[in-house]
Amino acid sequence: MRLILSNKTEKKKYQLIKWKNEHKIDIFVLQEHWLVQNFHLIEFLRAKNCKVIAIQHNFFLFPVIVTNDKKKNNFILNASIATYKMVDALVCLSKTDMQLWKASNAQNVVYIPNPLTFDPNQIQVSNLTSKNIILVGRLDKIFKQQHVAVEMMSKVVLIDPEIQLQIIGNGDAEYATELKQLVLDLNLSSNVQFVPFQKNITQYYQNAAAMWVTSSMEGYSMVVAEAKVFGLPVVAFDLEYPLLWEAGMTKVDYMDRNGMVRATIEILSNRTLALELQREALQSIEDIYTHKTVQKWKRVIGAVMDNQPITAESGVSTEKAKKVLSSQLKVINPDLFALYEQIQNI
Repeated sequence: MRLILSNKTEKKKYQLIKWKNEHKIDIFVLQEHWLVQNFHLIEFLRAKNCKVIAIQHNFFLFPVIVTNDKKKNNFILNASIATYKMVDALVCLSKTDMQLWKASNAQNVVYIPNPLTFDPNQIQVSNLTSKNIILVGRLDKIFKQQHVAVEMMSKVVLIDPEIQLQIIGNGDAEYATELKQLVLDLNLSSNVQFVPFQKNITQYYQNAAAMWVTSSMEGYSMVVAEAKVFGLPVVAFDLEYPLLWEAGMTKVDYMDRNGMVRATIEILSNRTLALELQREALQSIEDIYTHKTVQKWKRVIGAVMDNQPITAESGVSTEKAKKVLSSQLKVINPDLFALYEQIQNI
C-alpha cells in the first residue's frame, strides 16, 4: 500500500522541529493513534533524535475498527506495531493493552488512567432520591447503542411509569432522528428526554439516581469515571476490557436487556442497596484520583528524560490479554477475527 503525505503533513513535521528549537521542547507527546499521519510524525521525530511519548487513547485494535477499508486496516495495524517500537514510552488506558503492546515488542509500555474530569473533593454527590436514569455519550448506533436504552425503557415504565431517562450528547444526525422516532413509536415521549452536549454536566449527574452504559465496547469510559465521582450506581453490559468495570458497578451479561431492567428497578426502589453501591463506586475510583495520575506521568517523563527504563505496574498475562481482546472483537464485528489472527503470533 502506497501512502502519499499531504503538503499539510509535511509542513507540520518541520513546524514541530521549529517549535522544538524556539521553545526548547524536550518531549513530544502524540495521541492521535488512529491517524496514519501520526505514525509518520513519530518516525520523523525519532529520526531527528526527538524524545517521543505516544498515547494509545482507546484499545489495541480501535484504529482498524473505525474503517471498513481492509487495506488500510492492515496498514494501520502493522504501522502501529512498527511505530510504537520506536517511541521512548507508550502510555495505555488498560493493563490488557499494556500487555498486548509489550507482546508486540513495544518498549517502556505503561498503564496510566485518564485524569478525573471532576475533583471529588469539590463536588456534592447525588442524593439518589430522584427516579432519573442518565446515559451520557455521543449518539452512536454501533458503539454506544442508545436505541437499546430506549427499548429497555418501554419495559421499565411498565413497572414504574415515573422513571425518566435522559440521553445526553450529540452525534450522528440520522441516528438521532431514528432514536426520536423510536421514542414516539414506543409512546415514551414523557419518559425519555434528549439533552444536547453540555459543557457543564454537573447538574445531570447530581440529579440522577443511576447511569446506564449500553455500549458494545469501551476502551476506558470517562463517563463511568464521572458517574462514580458523583456516587452514581452504574448499570452496564459486562465488558472485560475497561478496568473501570472491575469494581463499583452492577454488571449484567452483554445485551441482557431484562437483566439491566431488573437491576435498575432494584436500585431505584431499594435505598439501602443504592447507598451501598454509591459507597462502592466512590471507593473504586480512589486509585485514579488525578494527583495519582499526575505522579505516574511525572515518573514516565522523568525516566524518558534520564534515558532510564520505566518500571510499569504488573498487568495481566499475554494469554489473558489476548482472550479479553478476542471477546471485545467478537461483540462488535466477527470479521475482525481475521485481524486478531494476525497478532496471535506476537
